[in-house]
Amino acid sequence: MSDSPEHLREPFRKLRESLKHLEKNPPPEEVHKLRIQARRIESIASALTPDGGNKARRMIKPVKHLRRAAGGVRDMDVLTGNALTLRNRSNGSSIDRLLKYLKSARAKNALKLLKTVDRESKQFRRSLRNYSHLIKSVPAPSNGGPHSTAHPPPDPLYAAVGELIAELTAWPAITVRNIHQLRLKVKELRYVLQALPESDKAFVDALGVVKDQIGEWHDWKQLAQVAHQAIPGPEDHALLAEIRKTASKKLRQAKAVSNAMREGWLTPSKMPKDTTRRK
Repeated sequence: MSDSPEHLREPFRKLRESLKHLEKNPPPEEVHKLRIQARRIESIASALTPDGGNKARRMIKPVKHLRRAAGGVRDMDVLTGNALTLRNRSNGSSIDRLLKYLKSARAKNALKLLKTVDRESKQFRRSLRNYSHLIKSVPAPSNGGPHSTAHPPPDPLYAAVGELIAELTAWPAITVRNIHQLRLKVKELRYVLQALPESDKAFVDALGVVKDQIGEWHDWKQLAQVAHQAIPGPEDHALLAEIRKTASKKLRQAKAVSNAMREGWLTPSKMPKDTTRRK
């Protein structure tokens, strides 16, 4: 295949290492790493299977469970960081109660993460072995012969890149209803491109900007929903209004960078002939 299997095993090794050293109260950076590696494994496994990812989803279902459990902890870490930026712009009592709520939710989600790891540890190991076997099963192209130049053999990762780019190119007008799904596709494409060393770095970086900006909006939107439950009193209206105002601002920014990426990279006249430059 286009890339060394050893390179594709990197998220496998990192996830296994993260699970081995998972603490009772895991620090934010460790939770973030765990979640990223799980997502990478999902994206690469989906790209390497020919049935639209159905086989991959069944094969690495425990990894998905792990990623979702880690996501609950990671979300509370991010929301707490966002809430702290509002300390000087809100009622002290309101922000303190919100932070207390987030801290409690974080502790509950951390416990859920540990229980998920304990409950499915055997399935995790089997799932990761299956992922490793999947990588080994993909044939590598020969270094010589007619397929090494003008007609390279089919490569599932390159095919996945083409399909994902086609989906993003045909994406309808970006709205609040579909922008989160857009981010998921952008993340998937970015992970697959990162598995190909020949990928256009500028394109990968542009996808990263979109991913991060939409993610910021989604975090503030989620904070607004959590705050509505945690601090619903009349004295909390100012803080709630500030959170919603920030979420609206982040949505405008997310739409702007998403449209800029599409116009700069995904229009027929501007799209690079090959976003993964094969050697």
